[in-house]
Amino acid sequence: MIDETRSAPVLDAFRGRGPRDKDALARVRSGAVMLRHPPIAEIDLHPVMALESGCVVVDARVVLTPASRA
Repeated sequence: MIDETRSAPVLDAFRGRGPRDKDALARVRSGAVMLRHPPIAEIDLHPVMALESGCVVVDARVVLTPASRA
């Protein structure tokens, strides 16, 4: 799926640097975190930087669902 994006070419060797770690990028699964933690309503990861080995989430925003009132 990553290879189908418009930005995929820059993840390969590009402008004198080595290829980025696409496997690490694919393992960033915010949806799995949300399934394990139901109070999370939204997760925004921006930007996620793919490195030659691994990747880094530079900034994240997490929105929680309002607590239910009895």
